Amino acid sequence: VRQLIKCSAKELFNVDKVFREAVSSVLYPIGPIFDLDRGKLTSAFERALTRTFRVFDVDKDGLLSDNELKAFQRKIWGVALTEQDIERWKTMISAGCLREEVMRDGKITLRGFLQIFDVLVTKEKKCSVPWRVLSMMKYDDDLNLIPPEEFDTEPELKQEEIAYLEEGFRQYCSSGGMLSSKDIQSIFCVCDRPLPPWDKRRRGMFDGCHSFPRSAHQEVTPLGTPECSPPPSPTQSDLGLSGISITSSPLPSIGTTSGGTDSSPTASYKGGPMSLSSWLSHWHMVCAIAPTIAREELYQMGYVSRHWNLAQATARNDPPTTVKVLVLTDSLEEKGRACLLEQLLWRLHGSEVVRDGEERCFGTTCSSHEFEGRTTFLVVTCLDTITKPDEVTALAKVYDVVILPFDDSESFDVATQVEHGVLTDEVPRIFTSIGESHETAEEHCIRMDLEPPLIISTSSEGADELAILHLIKCVRNEREPVPLRLTPHGERKKRAKRKVIFLGGLVTAGIVVLGLSALNRRGSGQGGKSVLGILRRILPF
Repeated sequence: VRQLIKCSAKELFNVDKVFREAVSSVLYPIGPIFDLDRGKLTSAFERALTRTFRVFDVDKDGLLSDNELKAFQRKIWGVALTEQDIERWKTMISAGCLREEVMRDGKITLRGFLQIFDVLVTKEKKCSVPWRVLSMMKYDDDLNLIPPEEFDTEPELKQEEIAYLEEGFRQYCSSGGMLSSKDIQSIFCVCDRPLPPWDKRRRGMFDGCHSFPRSAHQEVTPLGTPECSPPPSPTQSDLGLSGISITSSPLPSIGTTSGGTDSSPTASYKGGPMSLSSWLSHWHMVCAIAPTIAREELYQMGYVSRHWNLAQATARNDPPTTVKVLVLTDSLEEKGRACLLEQLLWRLHGSEVVRDGEERCFGTTCSSHEFEGRTTFLVVTCLDTITKPDEVTALAKVYDVVILPFDDSESFDVATQVEHGVLTDEVPRIFTSIGESHETAEEHCIRMDLEPPLIISTSSEGADELAILHLIKCVRNEREPVPLRLTPHGERKKRAKRKVIFLGGLVTAGIVVLGLSALNRRGSGQGGKSVLGILRRILPF
């Protein structure tokens, strides 16, 4: 029994109150927000309030200041709290919760914020207030967050999104500047699926996308500094010995991997520690695969752009570079060629790409590297069997550069077939030889006016510095002193275009001069009203 009301229909005593409370119990039910059996807020309501707390914690210190509380009040009710109201609430929650920290440095902690609503429900019987908050924060009757009608589809993170992720990292990292698995789970605890989007159990959400994320948790590897253990040799590779070729069978259905698809609220994340650069590179990877999924995850975590102040972020003189690489491996189709792909990914990332169970090295991987004091995020997507060339053609235009790998004349012939059948002339591409170059490939690149084949070393000294620098130059190609030749006959087309523009300018200038001369002669024959005379009278000089 939540409330007892004495009333009389005969005396018309409290009849209106009974009806008001009945309507209120239907409009603002207590069940979804308060567990009467346990005597505490429900986990779903606490999750919603935690996200609300994050939205209004603008400075990301884990506390709500007086100004942030006032902003919360204005958002929900349209009016500002007075100083007396703030002090009253602080006194109330401090008195009602003595065993937990509800105040720190004069600010309200998350526990104190939850205590406010506990008091509203249990002591003041005001269930309408929590439901008002839920409604304004876009939660439905089942306490599910209602996403916006559409998200940004740009496949690169914006500066304010990166700043939000950086501040979130610094707020939650608990040990030596690294995010532990517990820290990561704390970040995603407010989401409907409390696991990061690159967790294997959440691959079902990438159904219909061109790829899926593969987490390797690499650290920042300064170029030229070998810090990682070598990959398995081709003779020791589980994949090479398994008898599976890259095109012998389709990829496993996304979401049906051996790890299952458990993303329940009790699912625990078991990934290793993650540095800031690795944290950001994983988000760049997810955004490159599915921009709307990345933005929906950020939204569920509490990111709302209109509340984020870029002044809170660390100033960057040199913003990071994101290099998105698409590897079309249709040429590596024979048995055991997957080992070559492992070598390619190893040399680009500088650490072994994690494989789970029977999975192969396909999907999207990421890593981060330091070059000239600037962080570069390398996102590599591997596609094996090309069944729908039109879709791959459209996809290639989203990536910065396409890698066409080969290791002998036969695989190079297949790579050129992929080039002519899938890629348009506007798509940057690099032929990449794994191990050593081949004369046929060099002749083809000369004939197509492309850069010579990029040779990826198979030694085990960490990331291939020259290969990564080559990919970085692909992104900032227009700013390079000598631009790379990444598109067929690109320089020839540029020269032809410049020539057409130059000739067009000359023709236009000639027509203007002839027109002015004709008008000038005509004006001179009509009483001296020449074009030049008219211009002299109009202009003040």
